[in-house]
Amino acid sequence: MSLNLELPPLADDPIEPEPTDQDVLEVQQRARAETDGVRAKTEDTRTSTELKRSLSAHVLWLMWLWFIALWTVVAFYMCEQFDYSREVPPEVIIALLTSTTVVVGLVGYILKGLFNVRE
Repeated sequence: MSLNLELPPLADDPIEPEPTDQDVLEVQQRARAETDGVRAKTEDTRTSTELKRSLSAHVLWLMWLWFIALWTVVAFYMCEQFDYSREVPPEVIIALLTSTTVVVGLVGYILKGLFNVRE
């Protein structure tokens, strides 16, 4: 008993029909539509990236502005306290650390939302 692995003969040389002008036009339109879709996605991604870059720069600028203002006020307060030979209350130091931590946390939260970071 032997296994026959021969393939059946193919049909007589099938002839492909010539593409018509309509077929060529449809293929060209489909290729143009796909190209336009890719260009639109690329432009959307580019615009989104520019917007995110701009927004993140503004958020970081706002954070630095907040820190400068906060440290300036606290420095003036501490200088005034030292001028009168008073001790700086621990509540002021705690408030300084707390407000700094809150601002850093808010900036992190905003940037996470901006860049769609999932944890």
